Amino acid sequence: MRRRTLSILGSAAAFALAACMHQPAPRPRASIGLRYRLDAPDGWSGDGTQRVTAMLAGAVATVDLQSPEARIVLTVENDTAGILRVRLYPQVQSDPDSALGEVRHQRLDGRNIEGSPGYAPFLPSQPVEVAARERVVFYVDCPLLREASIGEYVVLLLEIGDESGKSERRLLPLVASYSAPRRAR
Repeated sequence: MRRRTLSILGSAAAFALAACMHQPAPRPRASIGLRYRLDAPDGWSGDGTQRVTAMLAGAVATVDLQSPEARIVLTVENDTAGILRVRLYPQVQSDPDSALGEVRHQRLDGRNIEGSPGYAPFLPSQPVEVAARERVVFYVDCPLLREASIGEYVVLLLEIGDESGKSERRLLPLVASYSAPRRAR
């Protein structure tokens, strides 16, 4: 009887503890078939709709909208000898305390950096430092901080600055569109 009572009390305590623990809010994810496409990307070169590149402050920025991992993948490679500061944020200010996605630091050859936390959330306008001969990869799941509707428009600003304080910006105009899944033949 005593063992059963302890078992019931232990279960009740575990249930109460689990109910009180903070659960992070689920992040919005891309709906099946909903993707972003570039809309008149001035200052970017490439195919113009799915993958583009630009040079800013000595760094190469590449936007890829074809990745299965996230809707928008932005890679900034610092091939300079100094530290660069990268900021990525929506043109229309949103909640400054809500993460736009995750960022990952790597070496230019793609290997992980020792002591790096791996994937970390990044906030709108949060400066992310990129050391010499390294790169950062931004995974932006929902640039609107919520699920987009077809035809909805968002402009992201990419700003890269060097140690002297000089910075360059590029606009990244995006439109939510439907992309039908590919069928096997």
